[in-house]
Amino acid sequence: MVPRNSLVQQSGSRGTQGRAIDLTTEANDNRDHVFLSYAWEDAAFVEWLVYKLTALGFKVWCDRIKIFGGEPFPKDIALAIKERTHRFLAVMSEYSAEKPNPTKERTLALGIARERQEDFIIPLNLGLKPTELPWMVSDLSYVDFSTNWAEGLAMLLKALRKAETPCPLDNGADMVSQSIIPQEIFESQSESVYSNFLLITRIPQAVSVIQFDHRLSSTAWGSLQTEWASHRVNDHVFLSFHKPPSGNSYRVVDAHSWQSTDEILGIDSKDLVSELIRKNLHVVCCSKGLVWSIDHKWLHFPYSSKKRKRVSFVDCHGKGNNIQVVGERKFFSPGKSTQYRYHLAPTFRVMRDMFGEEFLVRLGVRIRITDTSGRALPKNSSLARMKHVSKDWWNHEWLNRYLAICSFLSDGEEEIVIGEQESYQLAFCSKPLTYSSEVSLDEENIDIRREGRKSK
Repeated sequence: MVPRNSLVQQSGSRGTQGRAIDLTTEANDNRDHVFLSYAWEDAAFVEWLVYKLTALGFKVWCDRIKIFGGEPFPKDIALAIKERTHRFLAVMSEYSAEKPNPTKERTLALGIARERQEDFIIPLNLGLKPTELPWMVSDLSYVDFSTNWAEGLAMLLKALRKAETPCPLDNGADMVSQSIIPQEIFESQSESVYSNFLLITRIPQAVSVIQFDHRLSSTAWGSLQTEWASHRVNDHVFLSFHKPPSGNSYRVVDAHSWQSTDEILGIDSKDLVSELIRKNLHVVCCSKGLVWSIDHKWLHFPYSSKKRKRVSFVDCHGKGNNIQVVGERKFFSPGKSTQYRYHLAPTFRVMRDMFGEEFLVRLGVRIRITDTSGRALPKNSSLARMKHVSKDWWNHEWLNRYLAICSFLSDGEEEIVIGEQESYQLAFCSKPLTYSSEVSLDEENIDIRREGRKSK
């Protein structure tokens, strides 16, 4: 018997005389796939993982997606695992732990790992405790996907690269996009693409240092922030773009140009500007009637039993429209039904470019869920009702809510302006940034395909 890793001298056949052939290397050249073993209950995770790995250039064998990697899923699975698989990914969950087919595949892979004396199997833990892992893989180093798929993917990629797993697909990302988005739904004409970013058109050049004549406790300052955006240095000293509301006794003791200094009273000037921009948007919301939740986590449209709260706006087609921003719904569960309320809740995140000079505001739209008395529901109950409210909200329904909130904050004007004197004004464009795409989507074709899926 010839040792597995030896060089074999071929001396009798034409074309091979005097040439050494490394059989192991030749075999390894064929092992260019990643094989996914799993239970069908974990299909959602597996499909996500296949898309991610393929987009990054790996050839992946998965029986749910038979064409990725350029070759169909093998009929002889045992032969494929032995001769064509570089690394065997075993998805470990409560469903796959004891199922016959995944168990058979893991048993075969373990035998190959022992024969080759290599880390052939990479277990992917999808929610099992370490003590719940099957004994045959319990002593192997696993990649944890239990809490965060993105972090799990990063760990898996590190393991695959350490094992020098082939990554031969140059067009993996194109393969994934063409699989997810059929080419026939595209049209060769440009269209506008809406973002959820608001352009900041004016920022005051100076940050004022304001000293109150009396002590302002954190509670009093918190109450004042519905009218005045500021940063609290201590009980007497505050930083702001604007003066406090009338009725307060104070002095403006200094002013700093935030563009020409790195710090203002020991605070990073760019971080301070971001904070003041965000807080000024909160002030605008409060001035328009939005309210904070008791825990101060949600700034939302309030509920009124007297009238239905609707907001008017101009949609992306230039037509007048309106949406309901607060409502009451009935949620059905086995044996009972309960009333609940939903409130649209805008969020604002100030972002900077890579040089830290230009500021943008990212507008978000959340849904706050309460019972009929206005009390927040537990997390799981809220999530179920959130899905109940928004299950039919597709892209254009969400876009309408972004446009409605912008129109509401700007009173239908082109800008959201804060401050009276122009040199002290903070202003935002009231329409989200838009871009132009060279291709567009054939909405009619999409609707036909959607109806076709429903009829199956």
